[in-house]
Amino acid sequence: MLDQDLILTLCRFLHYGPFFLVGGSVRDLLLDGVIRDYDFLLEGDVFALGRELGTVLKGEVSINSDFLTVSIVTGRYNIDIARARKEVYEKPAALPKVSPASWQEDLARRDFTVNAMAMPVRKRDWGPLIDPFGGERDLRQKMIRYLHKGSFRDDPTRILRAIRFKNRLGFTIEEGTLASLRKDWPYLTQVSPARRFHEWKLLCEETRISACLNDIYELGGWPFLFINVSFQRENTEEISAFQDFPNTRKIRLWFIYLLFLLKTQPDKLPALSNYWGISKRDEQELAHTLSVLTLVKTGPGLPERKIYHALRDLPPEGIYFCYYHLRERAGSWQEFYEKVQAAELPLTGKDLIRAGFKEGPEIGRLLITIKEAFFHGKFTTREEGLAYLRHYIERGK
Repeated sequence: MLDQDLILTLCRFLHYGPFFLVGGSVRDLLLDGVIRDYDFLLEGDVFALGRELGTVLKGEVSINSDFLTVSIVTGRYNIDIARARKEVYEKPAALPKVSPASWQEDLARRDFTVNAMAMPVRKRDWGPLIDPFGGERDLRQKMIRYLHKGSFRDDPTRILRAIRFKNRLGFTIEEGTLASLRKDWPYLTQVSPARRFHEWKLLCEETRISACLNDIYELGGWPFLFINVSFQRENTEEISAFQDFPNTRKIRLWFIYLLFLLKTQPDKLPALSNYWGISKRDEQELAHTLSVLTLVKTGPGLPERKIYHALRDLPPEGIYFCYYHLRERAGSWQEFYEKVQAAELPLTGKDLIRAGFKEGPEIGRLLITIKEAFFHGKFTTREEGLAYLRHYIERGK
C-alpha cells in the first residue's frame, strides 16, 4: 500500500524532473502490497530535492555526493532518492564511478530483473509499471535473474544479495545466473574488507540466515567469505534456533552469530578479523567471550560466583551468548543477568589501603585471597570482606 500523504507531498516536487518509485519498493509493492522503505529515482538535482523534501517531512537528511544519493529518515518511513546514473567498473570488484544518466540507463545498471522496475510519480497517483527486463514475469515465476553476464564480476556482493533475496522471498535462482554465481565467487576476495564485513552484517539481518549460510556453503562460496573458518552445519542450525530467544534484536546479532561460527575454532578469529577489517576492540571482545565460554562450560566444578564474575567484563552480546549455553541450569535470562551484576567484588585495593593495610605487593596477594573467598561465598558485602580478611590474617599469625 502506498502512503497517500507521501504521494500528495511528492507531487509538489515534480518540477525537479522525471521522478520514479523504483527498485525494491516496486518489487515489494507487486509482491504483497507493502512498501517497507521508499526508493526513488530522479532525473534532476537530487541534492536540492532531498534537502527541500527533508525540510517538508521534518526528516534527517544524509547526502552521499560520490554516489549521487540522498537518504531521509522520518518517524513514519525511510526514503532513499538517487540521481539517475550510470556506472563504470574500472576493474572487477572495484567500486563503480558514477555519473548522471537517463532513467532508462539507470534501470539497465541494476542487479536483478525484479529490482529493475519503476513507476512514475504523477499528480495524485502513480503511473503505469515500467518493466524493460521482465521483472514482473520473474516475480510471478519466483525467479532471481541477473541483468547481464558480467554482473557478479562487476560487483561480487551481488552474489550474496541474490542468496539473501532467494531465501527472504522463497525464490529460486535462474539457471544462467546460478552458473555465473558459482563461477564468480573468487571476485569476492577483491572487494575491500569493509565491504565483506558489511555483507556479513546484512546476512545477520535476515530471518532465514541459516538457510543463507547453507546456500553459501553448498554453492561454493564459503572460503571466499569466511576465509579459513570451517563450515559446521550444527553451528548454523544453532544460529537458527537462537533467533527465537527474547531481546536478541536489541543487540548486535552479527556479533553473536559470529561467535556461533567460531566457538569450536576460536583460533580462526585473527585471520577472519583481518579479512573483514573488524576493529581491534570488537576482535578483543569476541576473543574474550570465546575464552570465557570455555570457562563457563566447565560446569558445576566451578563456584557459581566465579562464573558470573567472569561474565561481567563481557559486552551484552557476550553475556547473552554464554547464557544461551548455560540456560538449562541458569534459569531465566533476567535472573541470570541479575546474578552477573551482583557478582562484582565489593572490595578493591583502595578499600584495603583505606582500611589500614599497607600499600605494596602484599595488597595484590590479599586481593587474590579475598577474591577466592568471595567466589566461594565466604562474604558478600564490603564490611564482611574486610572482617574476613582481618580474621584470615590473624589466623596466619
